[in-house]
Amino acid sequence: MHRTLLAYLALAGFAIGCSTAAAPTFVDGDDCADVSHEPLRRTEATLHFDSGKQVDVDAEVASTTDEHLQGLMCRSEVPPGTGMLFLFDSERIGQFWMFNTHVDLDIAYISADGTIADLKRMTSCRRDGETRDEWSQRCFGESVSYAPSRGYTATLELPADWLASVGENGGALTRVTWN
Repeated sequence: MHRTLLAYLALAGFAIGCSTAAAPTFVDGDDCADVSHEPLRRTEATLHFDSGKQVDVDAEVASTTDEHLQGLMCRSEVPPGTGMLFLFDSERIGQFWMFNTHVDLDIAYISADGTIADLKRMTSCRRDGETRDEWSQRCFGESVSYAPSRGYTATLELPADWLASVGENGGALTRVTWN
């Protein structure tokens, strides 16, 4: 009886602590061995289109330097309706890069007032027989085209082309808000 009660309590605690979103899936391999497989805390981000349409996104939140550095590295997929929200303490101007990122992404650079500073499509940057340094340099070189045209205080990375599919007939993305 005691074991049954403990098992029930453990299962109940697990169920209460779980999010409704699926756990992230990761790529196996040496290049991903040191990458954390723990999901980050989540929030609901709302995409606002110029037509008035709104779409919710289940977003993991990257707010520390370590979380920023890892981002969506080694993810085998980013499901539709999910993404990663990067929050910064002050305005930034630099681009993101796709080192060890295995999925194509769209990125919304977000100004301090929540308006869209820029939107870019970023292509995965997987190792292709290079040394780690060669790979890193190639990914950095590719990132130049991801530079935003204006400063930002947050970004939202989404599965490539998902934004266009939900925004169709809804107009252009103009703003992102979150809890």
